[in-house]
Amino acid sequence: MARPLYDWLPIFRALRSSPLDVRPPLRARQRFCPPCLSRAQLEARLVLSGVTTIDVNSAATLATAITTANNDSSNSYVIATSGTITLESALPDLSGEITIRGQGAGTSTVERDPSASSAFGIFTVAQGANVTLSGLTIEGGDAGSGDGGGVDNLGTLTVRNSTFTGNSASNYGGGLANLGTATVSGSTFIHNSAAFYGGGLGNLGTATVSDSTFTGNSATDGGGGLANGGSVTVSGSTFTGNSAKSFSGGGIVNFLLSATATVSDSSFTGNSAAGVGGGLANFGTATVSDSTFTDNSASVHGGGIFTVDGTLIQGDGNTIKNNTPDDIFE
Repeated sequence: MARPLYDWLPIFRALRSSPLDVRPPLRARQRFCPPCLSRAQLEARLVLSGVTTIDVNSAATLATAITTANNDSSNSYVIATSGTITLESALPDLSGEITIRGQGAGTSTVERDPSASSAFGIFTVAQGANVTLSGLTIEGGDAGSGDGGGVDNLGTLTVRNSTFTGNSASNYGGGLANLGTATVSGSTFIHNSAAFYGGGLGNLGTATVSDSTFTGNSATDGGGGLANGGSVTVSGSTFTGNSAKSFSGGGIVNFLLSATATVSDSSFTGNSAAGVGGGLANFGTATVSDSTFTDNSASVHGGGIFTVDGTLIQGDGNTIKNNTPDDIFE
């Protein structure tokens, strides 16, 4: 049987008046303060991170920063650019682990002075280097008889959210020439040119292109937008108004028998070739899926797609129509 409430009152009073404190003692509160490190500790932490940032705003400071980064193999460098940097002469090759980071392609530009006395590209990435370019406009580079008016890559290159415009080369890759490994995302190639192959991008290595735009680029022989002689994967990209002035592949040319190109979720519109393959000319192995080819043109065959002596693999989801003189020639 339960005890009435009034029977518990003497017990409650006894406990309340007891001199013993049955509660655990309060601990002094300690404030967690990560920034409360000594200067020496902070400097040690920065050294251990292995990353050094250098701000630049002129051709001279950019060249000095590149030289500093090249000469320090123990650290990686971020070179932060602002405004427009105009070059009168070639920069040192990039040979270390270097990121050149702009404030956005509409804000940060590295350009060759149109009145410069010699031809030179904007950036050269040396073999063995690991370079990232982001948030930049790369403009007006002239590789002369070489490759890569904007960038000539022999190492490992990552390009993000950047614009290549008005660059030229007499050989491969008016905007970007890749003989190493290149990954390009969220970038724009506009009005670049090459006298041989690859007005926008010329690839003889391994390249991955995603969510990028190729507009108004041209090449004399082939691949106004992109020329591939290695291995390339293109996804989520647009090719508009690019041209091959004398032969093949206004948008893309896959120009070697050993070359492989994989294209998905991309569009080709208004590209042209004086010979064959207004949208895509394939002489190697090309796989195309979920892509659109409309209103492209070629003077001879394959306004949309041309493939001879190569292998064309069509996946699902392609739309190929309204190309001149024909949609596909194989």
